[in-house]
Amino acid sequence: MKRLLYFLLLLVFVLTGCVLEFEDVSQEPEYAPYIGSSYYLNTKMLIYGINLPPGYGEDVNLYVITPDIPGMTGPEIITKEHLNSGEALIIQSVKRSTNHLPGNQDIDAIVEIQSYKKSAEVPVVIDLRYIQSTNYMQRVER
Repeated sequence: MKRLLYFLLLLVFVLTGCVLEFEDVSQEPEYAPYIGSSYYLNTKMLIYGINLPPGYGEDVNLYVITPDIPGMTGPEIITKEHLNSGEALIIQSVKRSTNHLPGNQDIDAIVEIQSYKKSAEVPVVIDLRYIQSTNYMQRVER
């Protein structure tokens, strides 16, 4: 029964073309210590320039940082570049998904990358779990 419920929720999510919506949780005690903190990349990562729905245009609406493993493909990918180990990220805010499937909540950090030249003035997003992992990041102590 539980499996059927999850399938139906997923089906509704896909058929309605839902896009995740987020709320700012930067002031919540769990996330507030991240704001303004700097982190260095411990490893090379990828940064994708993404065109968001509806449609697939040529403009970058969002940048997403991920580990350097084969991953995202599709017409929404406008740019794909490497960020080198040692690159500095500064956390500007933290956002949590509000319309996710049960058990699949996304928590993302909006970051600034000082040396990366963006082609558009849009947010740069990274999943908070990558910031929390010492495999990918090292916090710069103040």
